[in-house]
Amino acid sequence: MKLTGMILAAGFGTRLQPLTNRLPKALIPFMGKPMIDYAIYKMKDFGIERIVVNVHHHREKMIEYLTDNDFGAEILISDEKDEHLLTGGGIKKAGKYFSGADYILVHNADIISSVNFNELVGFHVEKHADVTLSVRSKDDSRVFCFDDKMELTGWKNKATGEIRKSKENSSPKEFGFNGVYVISSKLLKEFPKENKFSIVDFLLDYTKTKSVLGFVDKTPYWFDLGSVEKIEKAESYFRKEGIKIE
Repeated sequence: MKLTGMILAAGFGTRLQPLTNRLPKALIPFMGKPMIDYAIYKMKDFGIERIVVNVHHHREKMIEYLTDNDFGAEILISDEKDEHLLTGGGIKKAGKYFSGADYILVHNADIISSVNFNELVGFHVEKHADVTLSVRSKDDSRVFCFDDKMELTGWKNKATGEIRKSKENSSPKEFGFNGVYVISSKLLKEFPKENKFSIVDFLLDYTKTKSVLGFVDKTPYWFDLGSVEKIEKAESYFRKEGIKIE
């Protein structure tokens, strides 16, 4: 089994302004280190030897950081110089770096969690899945909806009441998305012709006829680092629990 990692780090980080006026979101400090370090070293410690990082906002600073430091793994940069291609488009553009890979482990740069990669990837392989989303029972306003087989059937914004159904489901199970997922390399052939698109939009369309699975993460913690307040909350938890990022 050959696994390649991808960290989505091209976003503008608008919720982190004014910090992101001078730095890319992925280089904003968490526990004294750029937050992208967490995803890189978590992948490396899992045994992933090749990690692709897409860049756009303050791309020069991201490229400099990734090339000037030795992370103990091969870091490849997918440069979205001309346009931010969103999550799905970012994966599509990086496709040339996935040659020979059976699976791609995708991780948002602004996520810190204890999700077990071994269990997540093991679940994906065992189920022969095309896509496996790591999800969690948490208080999110936007949730994915699954049936009893943990197959994706839709998406819901609980704040606005917006519902997007891809399959009929009379009693959906709602879970928050972890921003971590596994895709089989064959899925890349199913991507739309457009170069810029959201992975969520693609998956909701894809699952109308095919299966997208959810893996329920029950590990101790998960944090979104998308705002200063959320970073402070996560750091408070890490200090209280004595968790260190090496």
